Amino acid sequence: MTLLILVIAATSFALTSVIRKLAIKNNHLDIPNERSSHTSPTPRGAGLAIVATFVFGLIALFVDDKISGRVLLTLTAPGLIVALIGRLDDLGRVTSAKWRLIGHFVSATLAVWLAGGLPALPLTESIIDFGVAGDIAAVIYLVWMLNLFNFMDGIDLITGTQTLTTCVAAAVLLRVITDSDLWMVVAVLAAAVFGFIYFNLPPAKIFLGDVGSGFIGFTIGAISLVVA
Repeated sequence: MTLLILVIAATSFALTSVIRKLAIKNNHLDIPNERSSHTSPTPRGAGLAIVATFVFGLIALFVDDKISGRVLLTLTAPGLIVALIGRLDDLGRVTSAKWRLIGHFVSATLAVWLAGGLPALPLTESIIDFGVAGDIAAVIYLVWMLNLFNFMDGIDLITGTQTLTTCVAAAVLLRVITDSDLWMVVAVLAAAVFGFIYFNLPPAKIFLGDVGSGFIGFTIGAISLVVA
């Protein structure tokens, strides 16, 4: 597992460097406006490296029988749709907020369905099953997580540090409290983001872009559903 983590972090770092150069060459830049925290045009699209290395890591865990095919599908297929929408938005090919939101809800619905819906809540003497209402709430939660991380991306380091803090804490808790190998999934995401952190140190050399920030927020939410 240690080797996999190191490979993912190193690959994410290398890919981010390449993506930054390509973004500058092709003028894929985030132009600052009155709401921006940066003052000069900054490359974006580093999220492509995180998406690629995270998916690679999950496939490696699946091949090693650490996660099931269902977990692999739940944490990749809907997220890749989110990443595609984000990338198109980064390139200026999706200009309608309505269609972006529809795509987000479709992805969230797919993730909740693949995860088996929101699980029942066990209490001391009874079990509360939220049924369809719970599933709807889970879909809204995923869309909220996605857009929350999208909002944070324009501030240096905030998305990366929030993700690392969340993932490290979750990995430790899952490792110590449960017998589940799902801590490895969280560790893979942390490693993918860690490879990007250097490039996001103030002043940021590159931003994640919607392709990365939305994917990360959505994936953290989807992981929480799978763990539940």
